[in-house]
Amino acid sequence: MDPSARDFSEDTPLRLDVAVKAAFPAGGITVAGLRKEIAKGRLEVELIAGKLFTTLAAIARMRELCKVPRRIPEEIQSRRRLARAVPVGEEVSMEEFIAATLNNKFGRGGRNAEGKKSKL
Repeated sequence: MDPSARDFSEDTPLRLDVAVKAAFPAGGITVAGLRKEIAKGRLEVELIAGKLFTTLAAIARMRELCKVPRRIPEEIQSRRRLARAVPVGEEVSMEEFIAATLNNKFGRGGRNAEGKKSKL
């Protein structure tokens, strides 16, 4: 029978194979994956008698460090870019805005068709 997280306290030292089964019961991560996180410095471990141990609390901290920030929708990013790029009081035509947005999106660094740097 596979161990469950309910079987251990947060601070119980667990061998990596047991920790993987307890913390990730549906799979998706392996002992090798935990070792990679150890190498990256995101998973805290103890080396006791030549064996690696970790805790469910350490895995919870690792998961926090591994979280990917939510992306801001492209429309909001475009508005923010426009707000930063255009000085207050200066007007930009819709064509200039669209050209600058497309240039930024497709990696032309905000340059217009003639190769000149756009206002945005």
